[in-house]
Amino acid sequence: MRFQIDELNAVYDGLTQAPTPAERQVRLSRARLRIERILLGAGWIPHVVARAARAVIEGGLDEPEDAFGVALVLAAVGPKDRTEHAWIDRWIESLPGEVVQTLNDLGLGPSPSGQSSRGTDGNRPT
Repeated sequence: MRFQIDELNAVYDGLTQAPTPAERQVRLSRARLRIERILLGAGWIPHVVARAARAVIEGGLDEPEDAFGVALVLAAVGPKDRTEHAWIDRWIESLPGEVVQTLNDLGLGPSPSGQSSRGTDGNRPT
């Protein structure tokens, strides 16, 4: 799982280095496809993935923005239990503003109503 998280963080790096808003939009479109491919297999074992992502958090992150990959994994394939979803949303909301904004731009951050924008089955984004 660590490899997938590192790959997702590389996607974030590409998004934050976009020279213009128009280029960022292009990169967001490409990022959605890449993220979907990276997370595709994770949807089959969401409880294992969520546990692994949480272990990465508890082990500490090198840089605050390294939370992007973990947040994506948790938001996209987090466990179905609503209590755990609330923890995920609170953790995501505590991240640096640019990370939260990028998650929201991708449609994977917590929504303004307090409900996650995860897919209706709790496993896949819509």
